[in-house]
Amino acid sequence: WRSRSSSASPTPPRTVASPSSRPVSAAHLRLSSFLTPRLRRTTAALRVHLYGLDDRAILALKRCPRIDGGVSRVEEVEEPLDPAIALEDEKALVASGGGGG
Repeated sequence: WRSRSSSASPTPPRTVASPSSRPVSAAHLRLSSFLTPRLRRTTAALRVHLYGLDDRAILALKRCPRIDGGVSRVEEVEEPLDPAIALEDEKALVASGGGGG
């Protein structure tokens, strides 16, 4: 490792686990090469809809749009969610600086 300037104290390199530092099997490489492009183009939105603070919450997954008969269609899967869980997760997200507010 090198220091940024001759007068500055040297800083040690950061330890980061890179893919090359772990043993990888041929099967893992084949699976990874198959899945990686598909996962990159998969754009799905996961949202929580709150209806009042204590009334109702819905967890919604909106999938990728697709063209069917010349019409763009977007499938959305919705599941009921306990509002207390939805609010608690939102507080944790805001506290971590991840969004909301």
